[in-house]
This record gives sequence, structure tokens and C-alpha cells, in this order.
Amino acid sequence: MRYTLKKLLILISVFGINSNISAIAETSPSLKNPSNRQEINFEYDSNNVIPSAMPKMPINEEARIQNNFTVEDLIKLASIDYENDWNILVEEVTRYQKELLKTKKSINLEQALELAIRNNPTLSANKYQVLGSIWRERAEMRRWLPSITLNSGNTGFYKEELYVNSRYPKDPNDGTGSVTSYSSDYYQSSPTATISWDLFDPERGPSIQIEKRNVERDKLLLNYSIRSLVVDIYNSYTNIEIILEEINAYSELVALEIAIADAIYEVYANQLTSIAEVAKWRAQTYTSITQLIKYYQLLDEAYSEFSSVIGSEDYFPVLPKNKKLYLGKWKLSLKESIEKGKRENERIKSEYINSEVSAITAQKFINSYLPTFTINASASNAIINGIYEASLFPDPILPTSTQNTTNPQYQIYAGMTLAFDGGINLARARAQKMDQKRSLFKTKELSNEVTQLVRNSYNGLTNESINYTSAEKSVVNSKISLDVYKQRFMAGLTDTTPFLQAVNLYTTAIIARSEVKKNLVIHYVNLLKSTATWPKQFETSLDTALESIMKRREDVPNFKKP
Repeated sequence: MRYTLKKLLILISVFGINSNISAIAETSPSLKNPSNRQEINFEYDSNNVIPSAMPKMPINEEARIQNNFTVEDLIKLASIDYENDWNILVEEVTRYQKELLKTKKSINLEQALELAIRNNPTLSANKYQVLGSIWRERAEMRRWLPSITLNSGNTGFYKEELYVNSRYPKDPNDGTGSVTSYSSDYYQSSPTATISWDLFDPERGPSIQIEKRNVERDKLLLNYSIRSLVVDIYNSYTNIEIILEEINAYSELVALEIAIADAIYEVYANQLTSIAEVAKWRAQTYTSITQLIKYYQLLDEAYSEFSSVIGSEDYFPVLPKNKKLYLGKWKLSLKESIEKGKRENERIKSEYINSEVSAITAQKFINSYLPTFTINASASNAIINGIYEASLFPDPILPTSTQNTTNPQYQIYAGMTLAFDGGINLARARAQKMDQKRSLFKTKELSNEVTQLVRNSYNGLTNESINYTSAEKSVVNSKISLDVYKQRFMAGLTDTTPFLQAVNLYTTAIIARSEVKKNLVIHYVNLLKSTATWPKQFETSLDTALESIMKRREDVPNFKKP
């Protein structure tokens, strides 16, 4: 009895009666010390961990059961021995964890948003889309200004010589000699300046309105991309926290199960329990290790997603930085939320603008059949300066002339242009009318989608908020049950079945609570996105983020051809 009590005290000192399995998302998960509170060591001396005697199955009952086994079954039973495969698995998981978190960075939510605003390529693309639309609008606005054309004409220095023998070849004294040979060496220029202004252009007004609507639409889409980025950061960041919480909880659970499984084997070695108990706990331990590895895979995927969201090409393993996240209280009713979404959602508004653009474009095509009235004014001057056609012969004697001539001309005139293309633009106008109707139906479709999303997210947020309270209490009570059955098991008051059920109940409660948290975040961010609401968790406002994006300078990516 004294020896049994001594073994029980040793076991209690190792396991701890008041073990605290907690989940702290702000800390780096560690299989060696997952909660950063109490050291849990997987490498222990099995001789020092010997639980008290467990209920012993009568030998004859054990033998009777084994008599029903086949030869292959007996070979398998005989091969059961102490194994440390899970220790090898744990070491591999630990190495994987260290490699995963080798370049870990500790940032808060606000810093994550700043990184995304600075690096996310989607924001840059939408930014330049807005800037391009602004310049296209300015180009159309400048159609109100007159166009000026300057033409230098044939400007330059000219030198030529003309020799004409108009006398009789055999007798130069015969003939009139009326055509004179001459030479020229002069500068000539004929500059012209023309100002043209469309007094009435039927396509100018619609073209300007089209570009104005395009600018408005692109700004809405930029705002939508910023809001989407914010909720994506929020979603990705909280998802990492939830997974870290699950890893911490499962790390301690695996530590407990490994210790129990090894201890049960020691009991089996002393012929105080059956082989079934050993196999059952080993199966449970391997199942938990498998689940832990799965969570690390989910963490790896979450880090990759977070890296993509913030616009980083490098792997970005973030650890939440000493700042708990709370879902903001949704103050609007369901009806108010739906109305806000239908009124302010950028996708709905941008699609409606597309319908307006199609209508204006149709009017522009129709206006192309109206005349265009133009006013023109021009000024020109013909200049000759130098020797111009000076005679080469003294008989008849013609004076050598040096000219300095200017010939200014001024004109003001009006014109009308009327073109008919056989009805091509009329058909294009009809096509734009069809596009307008399509966009209106698309607007209605988006409005219905937003209404459904708001309703589902609103009800989901309400239900999951209630569910979270239940899930949290389930974790607390299952933890109490686990602690109680652990102590009863160590005291030899029960077999492993209730203890195993308590372990499964606790793991189920942890998973259920994590799923509730994920659903809460999903419903919350969907409400934010669909109703065009900026989350209050961020100190940076939409206007501040927009200003920062428009002012930032970035290097345009250069992709070289292979």
C-alpha cells in the first residue's frame, strides 16, 4: 500500500492535479511549452511515472477472450511492446514548427493594414485605374478649348539658275531674245497660324459625361477594394489567432495523452490491465497527433493567405501582438442593415453607373448624325528676301533686283460638317440601349445578392453570438470533466473508458468553439463588406487610407521576357 501511494504521488507531481489547459493566441505555440505557463516535457523517465493499480481483469477472463483469437491475432498481441513512435512524430512536428516560425513577425492589426496599403498590388492597380479615368475626363473636357495649328510652310534658302538660248544658233544676232536667262539666291517663308473651334459639337457633351461617370465608378471600386482588403486582413488575422489557439490547446492535450499512454503501458507490463487499454490509448494519442499536424498545415495555409493579402511575395508568419480582437457590436437592425447595403454598397452603385454610361453612349451615337459647326481663323505671310530672278545677259540689259517682299493674309470663316454612315452608329446606339437594360437587371441581381448576404450574415452573427456562449461553457465544463476523470483514473477509481470519453468531449468542445469563432468572424466581415461599413477596430479611416494610397509612390513591376 505504501508503495502504491508513493507511485500515485509521483504521478500526481508529474501530471499536476490543477493542470491548466489554456489557449493564448498571442503566444507562439510550442509543443515543449504550449501555454508558456507550465513546462510540459515529452521526454521523461517512464520508471518515475507509474500510476496506481488499475482494475485488473481476471486472468481466466483474459485467457478466455484470447482463446477466441486467431494465430495472426495472437502474433499481433505478442508484438505489442513499449514504443516511442509518437516521440519521433512530436520531434518532427517540433522541427516543422520551428521552421514554420523561423522568420516570425509580431505585428498588430493596425500594422498589418499599413503593410497592405503600402504593398497590396490590387490597390495599386485600382489606383491607376482611377488616375487613368481622371485623365480621360480631362481630355474630353479640353474639347471645349480651340485647337491651334502652326505651319511654317516652305521655309528655307533657295538658289537656282536658268539659262535659255532663245537666239538663232547659227547667227546669234538673229532672234528676239525675249526669254532671259536668270539666277536666284533668296530666303523664302510662308508661315500660317490657324485657330479652329467647334462652336457646336453634338458628341462633346455626352463624351464628357461618360468619362465623369467612369471616374465616379472607378473611385467606388477603389473604395470597395480598400474595404475588401480591410475585412480580408481582419479575417486572415483572426483566423491565424484561432488556429494558434487550437494548436496551443492540442499541444497540451497531446502532451497529456502521451504521458497517459506510456503510463498505461507500464501498468500493462505489470499485468495490471489489458492489452485493449494500451491499444485504445495509443489510438487516441495518434489521432490527436494527426489533428495537431492538421492544424499546423492550416496555420501554414493561413500564413500564405496572409502574405498574399498584405501583398508580400515572401512568407509572412505573423504572431498577433498583445492585442485581443473583439467583434464590434452591430447596432443596426436587420431592416436598417439591408437598406444600408442596398443604398451604399459600391458594387451596386458601380453597376448602376454602368447602365448610365450605356445610356449616355447611346445618345452620343445618335448625336453623331447632327451637324457640327466650326469657326476658323487663320493668318499667313509669304516672305521673299534676296536676289530673285536676276538677268544673266547684258543685252537686253535688265537690272539685277534684290527683293524684300511680304504678303500677309487674314481669314475668318465658319463651316458645317454633316456625315451619314449608313446607320452604323444608329445600330450601335441600339446595342448600348440593350447594354443599359442588362446593367439595370445586373444592378437588381446584385441588390438581391446583397440583401441575401446581409440577412444571412445578420442572422448568422446573432445566432453564433448565442452559440459562442454555449460553446465557451462547453469548453469550461468539458475541461472540468477531463480534470476530474484524470484524477479518478490516477487514483484507480475508474478505468480508461470514462477518461477517454472526457478527452474526446474536450477536443470536440475545442473544435466546436473554434468553428463558432470562425463563423462569427465570417458573418461579421460579410456584414462590413456588404453594407460598406468601415470596422471600428482600425484607427485608420477610409479617407486616410485612400489619401495614403493616392500619394504613395511605387515601382512598376517589370517582367522580362524569357
